[in-house]
Amino acid sequence: MNRFTYWDVILDTRDGLKQWRIWSALSWNIIKMQYRRTLIGPLWVTLQHTIFVIALGYMFATIQKENFSLFFVYFATGYTFWLLIASFVTEAGNTFMGINGLPNMTRAALSNHIYLQFTSQMLLFAHRVIPLIVIFFVFNRSLSINLPLFLCGFCLLLVFGFWISTLLGCLSLRFQDLMPAVTSLMQIMFFVTPVMYQKSMIPGGEHLSNFNPFYHILVVVRGNLVQENVTLYNWLALVLINIIGIAVTLWVLRRSRPKLAYWA
Repeated sequence: MNRFTYWDVILDTRDGLKQWRIWSALSWNIIKMQYRRTLIGPLWVTLQHTIFVIALGYMFATIQKENFSLFFVYFATGYTFWLLIASFVTEAGNTFMGINGLPNMTRAALSNHIYLQFTSQMLLFAHRVIPLIVIFFVFNRSLSINLPLFLCGFCLLLVFGFWISTLLGCLSLRFQDLMPAVTSLMQIMFFVTPVMYQKSMIPGGEHLSNFNPFYHILVVVRGNLVQENVTLYNWLALVLINIIGIAVTLWVLRRSRPKLAYWA
């Protein structure tokens, strides 16, 4: 009988939040270890992202014959936040790596693994957002910032990132083929989701985008920063995605909690 209840899941999440010193220190150490013995360290993430955005932004603006300043801000914003969305999904398989160590060596909550994975992705995003801020200052006439709605959309994006890291983290331990399949799917979704182009450029794109959950996640963030229409349907879709995702995650986490260490 599984004695790990839904209330235990909530308490574990609360206890993990209180132990922020553990996962915050570990997440920063992971980033530093990736770039040890390099001259500029994690700023390589910033440099790589800057070069990629400038190169692709110029190329696709030219190919599509778009107004450069409008399209460049549109693409830079969409691509930066797409990387955050994609990293939450594709890196979720690492969420419970090392589960045999941390909870057994300390009295740390299981959710420390989730907070660790989540914070690591946010630190990488913080380095990628630096060139985006510079672009905003340079092309400020191309912006249409609605700060309150942007913050609401960004919070909903973070909620998505938290539960998807937990859900795929549990399932990937049980089903080893899951994450390669998810990674392949996200590569396809990058081209299906309007990141490098406007959805109006695709015949039927207005309707097809409504069936793409990643479009709703992206548009409520990007649309409140650039000149893009964000509808009530986008907000309701994202809220519904999070509600269903949280419910499924709680159920999966409760069922799999006693078996995670065994699966690992």
